[in-house]
Amino acid sequence: MQRILLKEMIKIHIKLTKNKTLESLFHKQLEWDYFEFDMKWTRRQDHAGFYLYLEITGLCYDFSISDNRHYSYKLKRYKKGF
Repeated sequence: MQRILLKEMIKIHIKLTKNKTLESLFHKQLEWDYFEFDMKWTRRQDHAGFYLYLEITGLCYDFSISDNRHYSYKLKRYKKGF
């Protein structure tokens, strides 16, 4: 578990479609690394989608476009009603 201490934060949350959400977060951390980069694209799981994280000397940017639904491994499809 990584502890994040936020000094300032700007967050954008936009519902793109019924099941897709865009989130963008810019913040400054008090405890930081010189450089960190992480990117992933997930499928067939809860909140699947594209994720990007970039940190340079404590200035951080998080970006994601993800699915709001939960995935059922038994049924091999997204559950309805979430």
